[in-house]
Amino acid sequence: MAYVAYPSADLPTACTALNAEIRTISREGSRAIPTNSFFLDFFTTALREDELIEEVTVPIKEVNLPGQPIRSGAAYRKLTRGHNDFALVSVAAQMSLNPDNSCRAIAVAIGGVTSKPTRASEAERTLLHHIVDTTQIRKSALRAAQELDPTPDPRAPPDLKRKLVIKLTEETIGAAFGRSSGAA
Repeated sequence: MAYVAYPSADLPTACTALNAEIRTISREGSRAIPTNSFFLDFFTTALREDELIEEVTVPIKEVNLPGQPIRSGAAYRKLTRGHNDFALVSVAAQMSLNPDNSCRAIAVAIGGVTSKPTRASEAERTLLHHIVDTTQIRKSALRAAQELDPTPDPRAPPDLKRKLVIKLTEETIGAAFGRSSGAA
């Protein structure tokens, strides 16, 4: 099950951004583990030796304000060295907007940069309750790169990974914003 915790795999990053819950099963019964507690380190999860993953649940939250159209969107982007390769950097984002285009809810997760998928909490704070525009999205992408400490990787040095985080975070949040505002 080591693949489950590969930090450059697509699903762990997406599950982290979506606040998924991992349900496991063993002879003793089942338990639910929030994603932020499930992925621990490189190839390491909270999964015990006698457990299997039974189910992954993504919570559906109220994203529609009464009398308003749904203003939520999500996006995922990754950069790989080749077709079907693991990501050098990946970014997953989901966003909900208020009618004035201020950010009502945001989740951004970065994969492939540290030993596990990581929520970009400073990047999220840069957008939350602010009017979303290209300047604010850029500030958020810069914060995402600043808050991460890339692990050594023979495929790309830390400075390159930070540059890729900025580019992909900006693109991904921009796509999520476009989908939530109805522009995309």
